[in-house]
Amino acid sequence: MKASDGDGDGDGDGGGRRAEVAWRRRGGRGEMETPANRALAWLRWVIGHVTWRPAVGTSPPPQSQLAAAPELTQSHSPTFFFVSVAPGGVQIPTPDGRTPPIYVPPRRRPLQKTKRGSASRSAPAKGSEAKLPFPSQHASGLCYTAIAHVPGRAESRRSGVAMAAARKSAGVLALFDVDGTLTAPRKAATPEMLQFVKELREHVTVGVVGGSDLVKISEQLGKSVITDYDYCFSENGLVAHKNGELIGTQSLKSFLGDDKLKEFINFTLHYIADLDIPIKRGTFLEFRSGMINVSPIGRNCSQEERDEFEKYDKVHNIRLKMVSKLREKFAHFNLTFSIGGQISFDVFPQGWDKTYCLRYLEEFQQIHFFGDKTYKGGNDYEIFESDRTVGHTVTSPDDTALQCRSLFMSK
Repeated sequence: MKASDGDGDGDGDGGGRRAEVAWRRRGGRGEMETPANRALAWLRWVIGHVTWRPAVGTSPPPQSQLAAAPELTQSHSPTFFFVSVAPGGVQIPTPDGRTPPIYVPPRRRPLQKTKRGSASRSAPAKGSEAKLPFPSQHASGLCYTAIAHVPGRAESRRSGVAMAAARKSAGVLALFDVDGTLTAPRKAATPEMLQFVKELREHVTVGVVGGSDLVKISEQLGKSVITDYDYCFSENGLVAHKNGELIGTQSLKSFLGDDKLKEFINFTLHYIADLDIPIKRGTFLEFRSGMINVSPIGRNCSQEERDEFEKYDKVHNIRLKMVSKLREKFAHFNLTFSIGGQISFDVFPQGWDKTYCLRYLEEFQQIHFFGDKTYKGGNDYEIFESDRTVGHTVTSPDDTALQCRSLFMSK
């Protein structure tokens, strides 16, 4: 392969002329000792010793995609990718004869030699398929550009996610209730539980589904809950997030209409007003996007008062009797009443229980659901009994972690 004449191959004009004089003194034998030819010698050695490989977990995509989306060629360790710079543009084949992936660093274009030894940046033409047409100032010969790709922080983070996804059991989802499953009722998750969820995500896809709205779920599982879990379903999935992005919402107001809502709310408040229980606090009804939460004692009660009401309710069945009355009164509304937590129950249209979230999970062959209120009338019952899920009853957050380690993390 001949070295190119003219400017740019040496260290300025003087370096190139000195190399040419030395070459002519040898009678034109061999190659001129220019920096370009020394680079060519190094390049020949590298081509013979570098292990060429595609991006992790993928087969090499078309060159048009690589040029348009360079992140497709990311690797987890420094890998040399080579492109040739010549009139019209050509490629260097790999030792096995295949075309190597071409990497164009984000926001940074490959250098090309120009006159006087300077360098400028040039971008590939749109729609380039088999080659990158970098115009060259050289009249003949080939000038090779070697790009060593070392992933930056953002790339490493994305690549780490890709590697973790590759390690996960394909088609398997672990889906969790919140209260009594990942946390104590209305309590924040412990640091140990948060760490456990992080470790579990390395083995399976992880989701959470709760009857509370996103604000309350965030209070328990952290402000970054929609990114800490692959799927986050608040209000039984009526508000759905996947990988931090909102993917669906549903509204109780638009479904029932204001007249029916007003009729239900007025009757329920009258019932609570006539209810004889030891104490009452504020916020007896909480209107959410996809449901109404009803609390006979009121959601403004303290934690101590919550605990006392839970004990009182187990003896006197306050919530169970109230649900029975409302179900009879509003049978024509086709509503579901679901008792959950310590002090309240949820009201929503039939089919808007936790099974609602399953419409977003069609891609999974196995959905393991973990919940504590899996008995009939409990707010985990419908999804626990669904044909789409493998149901697991848990007694506490510690029991949840124990069962999951045995199922997913012991292999």
